[in-house]
Amino acid sequence: MGTIIKRKGPDGRAVYQIQIRVKNPHDSKRYNHTQTFDTRREAKVWLRDHEGEIRRQLKANPQDAGAFTLADACRRYITDICPTLKGGESDTGRLERWIRRHPMRNVPLAELHRGQLSDWRDDRLDVVKPSTVKKELGLFSRVIEAAIQDWGYDLRENPVKRIRKPKSNDARDRRLRGPEEAYLLQAALPERQPGYHNHPARNTSMEAILILAIETGMRRSEITRLEWRHVFEDEGYALLKDTKNGHDREILLTRRASETLARLRDASAGEHVSPYSVEAIRNAWRRILIRARNAYHADCKAQDQTPDPALFANLTFHDLRHEQAGCHPRQSVALPALATRYCACHRRWSHSTGYLTLCASPTVLVGFPTPEIPKRLWYSQCRSSPMARALRSRL
Repeated sequence: MGTIIKRKGPDGRAVYQIQIRVKNPHDSKRYNHTQTFDTRREAKVWLRDHEGEIRRQLKANPQDAGAFTLADACRRYITDICPTLKGGESDTGRLERWIRRHPMRNVPLAELHRGQLSDWRDDRLDVVKPSTVKKELGLFSRVIEAAIQDWGYDLRENPVKRIRKPKSNDARDRRLRGPEEAYLLQAALPERQPGYHNHPARNTSMEAILILAIETGMRRSEITRLEWRHVFEDEGYALLKDTKNGHDREILLTRRASETLARLRDASAGEHVSPYSVEAIRNAWRRILIRARNAYHADCKAQDQTPDPALFANLTFHDLRHEQAGCHPRQSVALPALATRYCACHRRWSHSTGYLTLCASPTVLVGFPTPEIPKRLWYSQCRSSPMARALRSRL
């Protein structure tokens, strides 16, 4: 946009003139600016400091910034940004709810201030947990940043960055309790179920999907994206490509997981392990949870027992990852494999500790490969991994 031209000054000495000519995209007028300096260095410094500001001012439309509401920003974020994000579906659902009923949906972005956001934050804390409010504030901030950086709206600041974020320490520690796993797997079978919700499961492979989630700790989206060409049953591992954190990773396959994959392979006709989409698994999980709960209540009624209200309460599909990442009592686990178990789920130890559930009975730790721990994985990931050293220092 800017050009530095060497010219001869009035006194005959060389001077350096900056010429900036650019067309305003809003009114088609041309913006012309010239500035003269004694040295090329001074001209470069001025151009570096002012060119970006001039470009931003021309790209922004102050009139639009005053009329561009939060609902408008949410709609454009859904259209432009969400399709490029791995978690775009979740953001889309939340933004659509904001468009319908957010208390500040009709407020222009140029008029948003910290006081409004602080009041909204405090009201939300009375309804949802602090971690949910932090996620919503983060999404709020990303929408405003997109308006400033990508869409050219002239906002003085991002007000979300100037308010206090709530402190949260509500990491989920939900694990499968008692007979929950047995009832869930039974409810996933394609046969009639006891209780009120007694029609058979529509998705015939959901039992295998649940077993894979329990045994491997894969996320729902990772199960749906896993391809058969990345499953190496003979070597005891599978390769997940382009996971949530942007990195590939290898997961250990237990004997139960390998047997389940073999059953899926026999019934599979495509290149993906799972025949279902993320949305299909989400909907099937809701139905399975209802069938399992009804079957449990029916059995309690038949045996004249009082159902435990904690069973099947506040249980999500993602909680099945705790079964793989948590310590299992009465189970021999190789120390490097235990480290890999945490490494496999997250890039940082601090993220993995939320899944580490302490057990009353100690876990037997073995410092060498076992038949269920392939040597290839033991040497490539575990022998010198920082996670293994961290575990040795903590045990």
